[in-house]
Amino acid sequence: MDEFVITAKNIEKEYKIYSKKSQKYLDFFLPKSFGTSFYALDDVSFNVKRGESLALIGLNGSGKTTLANILAGAAEASGGELETVGKVSMIAVNAGVDPFLTGMDNIVQKGLMLGMDHKQIQERIPEIIEFADLGDFIYQQVKTYSSGMRSRLGFAISINIDPDIMIIDEALSVGDPTFTEKCLTKMNEFRQNGKTIIFVSHSIAQVRMFCDTALWLEGGRVREAGNCMDVTSKYVKFVRDFNALDNATRKKYVNSIRERQRRKGDGEAARKILESMEKSSGESDTTEANPEAYVDIPEYELVLEHKDNGGLVMRAAGERCDSVRFAWYIYKQGEKNPIIRMQYKYDQESTYTFEESGTYRVRLFMLANGEINMITSDWFDINL
Repeated sequence: MDEFVITAKNIEKEYKIYSKKSQKYLDFFLPKSFGTSFYALDDVSFNVKRGESLALIGLNGSGKTTLANILAGAAEASGGELETVGKVSMIAVNAGVDPFLTGMDNIVQKGLMLGMDHKQIQERIPEIIEFADLGDFIYQQVKTYSSGMRSRLGFAISINIDPDIMIIDEALSVGDPTFTEKCLTKMNEFRQNGKTIIFVSHSIAQVRMFCDTALWLEGGRVREAGNCMDVTSKYVKFVRDFNALDNATRKKYVNSIRERQRRKGDGEAARKILESMEKSSGESDTTEANPEAYVDIPEYELVLEHKDNGGLVMRAAGERCDSVRFAWYIYKQGEKNPIIRMQYKYDQESTYTFEESGTYRVRLFMLANGEINMITSDWFDINL
């Protein structure tokens, strides 16, 4: 069985967004939560085998670079489990090298960070300098380099210090065609030696030429994963259709993705519990479950709209289901008890007008046969 060198399970990255600076300090020092949550990554799981090349694709803002930084150890996940085997090195257009050090100093620093001693570093310096082809600029501060020069230095260091896993984040997008071809040739040699590569790129041609598998991220979640050609074919069609949309429709789609990233959960946890609840039949809890007595929970889509007067309209659009109702609980930031509780059925709008501005959390629960499931099905953080 092939060995996995990267195992990611339910990776999550949460950022806090604050409407004013004081909220950041309150959130740090007080036990109550302040600010709204934004999930750059949510429930991302995948495995990468030794010697495999995985492409991370998706529109801008989909979470590719965030995931690459977590894999490289440059950022920490908020949740989930990540296991990597061996040394990991990352190169990106604007990361991986220190702008205040010279090119030569960066070579030494990166080598030391990866556990090499000075003798090993000195042995590799000539090869790195030759590959980077920077001439006397190797002795100048990196802040004087162009983006292409920084990319060449970063790639030359990373590929020649022999990491087990190399992460490339758009580092080939700024180089000239000759250097790009030189990098791709070196990357193929790297992979043939049993090394693993994570390739972040908007160039589908390069992805298809180089990668075995692909992971398509959308709004921080995995939309498709699998064979590179299969996933990229679906992605190319999506991009073509997306670009054909008018500006208003495209903006609406992007906003819906961003709104989802301020939300935690898609109802699946609540749905699984409710599906195992027996209909009211007087049977005891110890009675063996009858599959035919399970409550059928249809799919639903949450709708959240703001009114000009500061009101909030909430609705769960979906197929009619008389045995299921919803309950909205609205909490003001930092408060344990909800300021309002509302119940309604599918496609029944529930409206609430806020008395004052501030940050609120809206939680959705589901009820079946009159029993509320206190596991949150979804929640939103909103600023008014």
